[in-house]
Amino acid sequence: MTTVRVLLESTVKADQSTAAINFIRQNLPNVRSFEGCSQVNILFDKDQRTMLFDEIWTSPEHHQRYIESISKSGVMTTLVGFLEAPPSVKYLYASSL
Repeated sequence: MTTVRVLLESTVKADQSTAAINFIRQNLPNVRSFEGCSQVNILFDKDQRTMLFDEIWTSPEHHQRYIESISKSGVMTTLVGFLEAPPSVKYLYASSL
């Protein structure tokens, strides 16, 4: 089965690191249990306030359905409130190199 790696990178506001981490920790089970999600890891550089979501999904469509769901529920609005700007999103596929 082909999967897609989804990378979301963002910068957390200077005074929001702890709140952002707590919010994400509370919501990770919802992401991990969403249909099509195989894996989610969060990487954080405290000095640069850079946060990277490293996710594996069945397809971009599954990920986009998840984004739609959290956009409708307000989770996305709350998450983006901790960030300097909305995250950049990249869809990457395994290479045969």
